[in-house]
Amino acid sequence: MKVRSATVAALAALVGGLLAATASGRPNPRTLTLRLADMPSGFSVKTAHYVGAVAAAGSGSATEAQYRAWGYMAGYEADFAQRGSLSDLLKGAVEIDSSVSVYETAHGAAESWADSKVYCAEHTSVCLRLSLGKKIGSQAGLYKLTPPSSGGVKTVVYSVVWHRGPLRAAVLATGAAAGVGPSLSEVIALAVKQDRRMAQALELRAGARRSSISP
Repeated sequence: MKVRSATVAALAALVGGLLAATASGRPNPRTLTLRLADMPSGFSVKTAHYVGAVAAAGSGSATEAQYRAWGYMAGYEADFAQRGSLSDLLKGAVEIDSSVSVYETAHGAAESWADSKVYCAEHTSVCLRLSLGKKIGSQAGLYKLTPPSSGGVKTVVYSVVWHRGPLRAAVLATGAAAGVGPSLSEVIALAVKQDRRMAQALELRAGARRSSISP
């Protein structure tokens, strides 16, 4: 019963956050993540779902209380997986994950973004910050992660994490460390595409607000 109650409470909080974000004029994060049409050939949708503060805390380095303090409202994540033979899976990314989170303020989104930078600095054995060499959002970071082996398979992950206005976003590409691995330029290009979508949505919302208050 307690588990069910916690699940219902988390769902209610997610719906409430999403409604609040929409009511406050912020874009729906579902419309901002990457789509299947953005993926390289051979990919299919693995999962796509909204993410509440409880779930965000469960998969990230911050606690639920920290997400609440930053003004987390709602998020959305879309994951895509590569289809093909074993040889195909050794040639590049086997999974690409795209996420966008909406915060009450730009400051909250920036604080959330900064947490990923701190995490990498504190876990240098598995995380290395690389030079991005491109302007994405207000601030952005490019990271190479080498998580512990799972089932005897070592993987490498390239991640671009950034924030723009009240939005915090990430694009991750995972591949086999023994193979070619994910394409760094491809990951960056996907992040640029997603950031452009975010910028357009924010500008559209800002334009609508200006029109509503004009005489």
